[in-house]
Amino acid sequence: MERNYSKHMMMEPARKRPTGVTIIAVLLAIGGIFALLGALLGFFGIGLLGVKIAGISGGIVTGIGVLLGAIALLIALIPLILSWGLWTLQTWAFWTTVIVESLSIVYTVLSWLQDRTTVPSLIGSLIIPVIILAYFLFDRNVRAAFRT
Repeated sequence: MERNYSKHMMMEPARKRPTGVTIIAVLLAIGGIFALLGALLGFFGIGLLGVKIAGISGGIVTGIGVLLGAIALLIALIPLILSWGLWTLQTWAFWTTVIVESLSIVYTVLSWLQDRTTVPSLIGSLIIPVIILAYFLFDRNVRAAFRT
């Protein structure tokens, strides 16, 4: 008995990833790899330092090193996961990028309002997040690729 699944298994047309999204995903992946390497070096470096220190303080240093290293490893995975989401055009990655860039803009402006930065530094810090946010929100190809 043969069933016809063609009505139920209609293939969606392949979505084309915009070049800008590809560039952002690759840069995020590169940053994530460096963060992961740094976290691993810190994890093992502090752990080895704790072993070298004699007595109780060595155990404390090792314990703190392991805890901080584990936290750093988890944080280093975030850009790698987001990069994969952007690469595969996941809707959650689109909205996560919009939220992260929006928060980056708010943080930069608040830092400037507290006199912790100069105007040229403010402008320099705002350029990339504003461009990425505008690209994600206003480019029709990006919105279509993520189906938002």
